[in-house]
Amino acid sequence: MEFFVEEAHKRNLEFHAWFNPYRITLKNNEKIPENHIAKKNPNWVIEYGGKYYYDPGNPKAREFTEDVIVDVVKNYNIDGVHMDDYFYPYPVLDKNKKVVPFGDTKSYKLYGKGMKLEDWRRKNTDTFVMELSKKIKKTKPYVKFGISPFGVWRNNDKDPTGSATRAGAENYDTLYADTRTWIQNEWIDYIVPQIYWDFNLKVAQYDILVNWWINEVKNSNVHLYIGHAAYKIGSNKAWRNENELIDQIKYNRNFENVHGSVFFGFDKIQKNSLNIKTNLKEKVYETQVLPPTSPWIDIIAPKPVTNIKAKIIKDGVLLTWDDPANNYADYYAIYRSTDKEFDEKNSKYLLTTVKRKYGLKYLDKNIEKNKTYYYKIAPVDRVHNQGEVKEKIILKK
Repeated sequence: MEFFVEEAHKRNLEFHAWFNPYRITLKNNEKIPENHIAKKNPNWVIEYGGKYYYDPGNPKAREFTEDVIVDVVKNYNIDGVHMDDYFYPYPVLDKNKKVVPFGDTKSYKLYGKGMKLEDWRRKNTDTFVMELSKKIKKTKPYVKFGISPFGVWRNNDKDPTGSATRAGAENYDTLYADTRTWIQNEWIDYIVPQIYWDFNLKVAQYDILVNWWINEVKNSNVHLYIGHAAYKIGSNKAWRNENELIDQIKYNRNFENVHGSVFFGFDKIQKNSLNIKTNLKEKVYETQVLPPTSPWIDIIAPKPVTNIKAKIIKDGVLLTWDDPANNYADYYAIYRSTDKEFDEKNSKYLLTTVKRKYGLKYLDKNIEKNKTYYYKIAPVDRVHNQGEVKEKIILKK
């Protein structure tokens, strides 16, 4: 973890620690080590479909899970906690294609307090999200808490306020995860619904679901990012269209409430399957941009940098600057143009970002002779509030 955080921060990438809250094993009949906390507390554990889970209805198991996550927040310099879509497990079917009941009868009898089983399960998940949110913010207020749920809250045949879909699984009824409640109570800073379908899949159509989630986060302090199925590239007719994913990103950009995209997984992008890596760089990610601010966490920008200097050296232009030790800049945004009156708010002028930890300097190697360059440098904090920019003119090289 320490290595991952350090390498991410060297590149000024945020590091969000990813968790499955209740899964103990991934494979069927996987052996649990004797010194595992699940072995020491067998009453916390439920076996389901050959896999082991902590019981979400057991308060001690839930508290243990929360404390493990908070321990990571406390002891590592992470920027966020990212929760996957596994709360109560996806249903397991028997040989007759009937759903195998999840074995939480004992804890339901102990803690159900007369509630319907489904409502009690949802309450358990809500309690977990609420408690964890409070613990994260108490430990480090700037650490963002986000969840990436299954892409459908409810189909509208079950609830008229649900999406116009007919998905086989639903957060509310299948996984007992009421994402609407989390958003309305602002227990999370961002949500990443896994809209892992294409524009032509009528039972769960991409654009219909994006529109539904946009409406859910409207007027809330919860950022919406869309989860895309990069792993599906090349898998069927829809995903053999090399522009499917590109068109999804372009569709998102029609709406200011969609703040960006998250891709699962990375291997197809890394291998440039169906030119996806090339298309991402050339068609939708031509320029770098700063992440959105989180004003409900903090709105105070750091103070401007001082004493900007620029020196033409053999390898390019070396920029240096000063920043008071008590300033809370986390990194610096460096803007560049050949136009003296350029507007740094236009992302096309963002040259790079530099993490404060790694020095108050930057070497711009990508320059041309007989051009005059104008630079601006702005301090930015951990939740991306940008301070006032300061300018420096570079004469012709």
